[in-house]
This record gives sequence, C-alpha cells and structure tokens, in this order.
Amino acid sequence: MLGDRRKLKIALGCFAAFMFMAAVSNAEPGRSGPGYRDSGHGDSRYRDSRHGDYDRGGPGHYVERLPRKHDVVHIHDKTFYRHKDVFYRRHYYDGHEVFVVRPAPVGAVVVSLPVGYARVVIGSRVYYRHGYTFYVEVPRADAVVYEVAAPPLGAVVLEKPEPCETIVVDTKTYYYTDGVFFLPRQEGGSVVYVVSAPPYGAVVEELPDWNETKVFGTTTYYLADGVYYLPKNVGGRVVYLVVEGPPGK
Repeated sequence: MLGDRRKLKIALGCFAAFMFMAAVSNAEPGRSGPGYRDSGHGDSRYRDSRHGDYDRGGPGHYVERLPRKHDVVHIHDKTFYRHKDVFYRRHYYDGHEVFVVRPAPVGAVVVSLPVGYARVVIGSRVYYRHGYTFYVEVPRADAVVYEVAAPPLGAVVLEKPEPCETIVVDTKTYYYTDGVFFLPRQEGGSVVYVVSAPPYGAVVEELPDWNETKVFGTTTYYLADGVYYLPKNVGGRVVYLVVEGPPGK
C-alpha cells in the first residue's frame, strides 16, 4: 500500500510538472513566458517601460517573438506588426532580431479607443487622447473607426512621454519622441507637457516611424508631418538634424 501511494505521488508530481511546462511554453511573449526580455543591453531605445493599459510592456519594450495571430500592416511604406492595437517594428540589436513596441503610428486605424482615453477639443477639432497618442473619429459606411493623428500644436499631456530623448535648443529643454517635441510647463502646481513646434537645429537619434524619404538633388531628407530631418554622421553614428527644408521649399 505504501509503495502504491509513493507511486501515485510521483505520478501526480510528474503530471503537475508537465502541465507547468506546457503552460510556460504556450505563454504569450511579452508576459512572463519565454520570449519576454527586460530590454536592457544598455540601449535606452530598448527597455521595459510599462505604462498605460497595454497588456504587455509599453513603447520601448521588446519581445523576441511576436504574439500569435498578429497582423502585418503597412503605413507610410513602413512595416508594422499589430496585435490588439499594440504596434511592433522589427529591429536588430547586436545581431539579434527583436520586435519593439512602438507608439501607434500616425495614419494607423483602430476600431476602438483605448481604455482611459480623454476627449479634447483643440480649435474646432475633436481629438481623443490616450497618453500622448491622439485619435480622430473617422465615419465609415458600416462603422466608426479611429485614426491616429499627429499631436496638434498646443495640446497638453499630463505625463512626460516615455521613452523619450532630452534635447536642449537655445536654452530650452524639449522632450522628443516619435516626431513630437514637448515643452514642460508649470500648471497648477504640477508639470504638464505641451506639444511644440520642432525647433530648427535640434538633433534627434531616431526618426518618426511614419517618416517618408525625400531626395532633392543629391541630398536625402526625411519628412514627417511637414518637418524635414537631415541625416548627419556624428562620431560614427547617424543622427538627424531638424532643418527648414531643402532650398526652395
């Protein structure tokens, strides 16, 4: 009898271990299963910056495998991978392929707004803001959808965008992320962040995901929301200078 009990315990232990391993192997990347990584590597572009209501890390976080049943979408000739309205782009770091969570790109269309959005009116236009992403309503024949819009000048967000670059131009400190410059401002005893015109002379490390390549003569520019970026080689790495545009433009 004692031997039978011992065998039963062993069998149950093996079954439990099997079920645990099966659960781990089926875990969705970006949660706690394989494929999730704390995006360290000493590169500020790839890190775990959870915020908002993402069911995994927010922009800057990466996974090594895309979630199941993702969609491939093309916006401004760029390839994105979308799962539950979370957008990823493929990057390579130290020879490894990873998929980095990106802010929803301008021009992307979603069928519903994120939980916790705020309705804001700027000028005569109604926007729906979630974090520092702005949406506009687009009626269609069969339903209403929402398109990601470029943040309007003067719009206010309550939290500093993360991840972001800190840029100083003419003694002013800006916070830059995905083509948008924010200026901090004291308001009611707290700091808010105001969408500001891109300052000429600013140098950024990353282009907006939704940029377009423009060639004038022999010079290549990148254009996003009317702003021109000129690539420069500084210390062996490429950065992008905000400029007024090509001569004659």
